[in-house]
Amino acid sequence: MCCLMLSKHTDAPSDLESNSVRSYKSFLARLIEYIQGKNEKMYCGSFDRRLASDFMLEIIQSVGNSTYNNYLMFYKQLFEWLKEYAYVKDNPFETIHKVYKKESRHTNTLTN
Repeated sequence: MCCLMLSKHTDAPSDLESNSVRSYKSFLARLIEYIQGKNEKMYCGSFDRRLASDFMLEIIQSVGNSTYNNYLMFYKQLFEWLKEYAYVKDNPFETIHKVYKKESRHTNTLTN
């Protein structure tokens, strides 16, 4: 049920850049895929903080910190919209924090 509702709202405003639209559709598709894997008939209100945390843990294992933060901000905004229009009571992503950049993996080597 949640997947059906989310998939109906994939049209983006025309003033967004094509890269943004592509990213948003990708973020939404990943959430839909996750929900379908858990329970295809799940209502949006059933997507709770535990599922949101598990979902974000799954994401952080496959992307870098900046991309993770982009996903997180998208889902926070999406669920704020769902909350505003009474699809959900609470935003399950609101207590999940951004991750901060790690030190660079590259080291500067001094040469003679």
